[in-house]
Amino acid sequence: MKVNIKYFGMIAEHTNCDSETINLEVNNTLNLRDYFENRFSNINKFNYKIAINQQITDKLDPNLTECEIALLPPFAGG
Repeated sequence: MKVNIKYFGMIAEHTNCDSETINLEVNNTLNLRDYFENRFSNINKFNYKIAINQQITDKLDPNLTECEIALLPPFAGG
């Protein structure tokens, strides 16, 4: 599966990357939080949400052929 990943704020700083495209082999539903926490050391110290195709979820459906994943730190605003 072709996956476009976008990292924002302190997550982008921690990963030294603001976006990337990777190919993921997904046979079953994939827990993305586990995937990213195994891939990047200490990312679990951040409070963040994961969005897939602009929907907040941690689970990647293996039936998708392409998707956009965003790692979103808390946003402040008013």
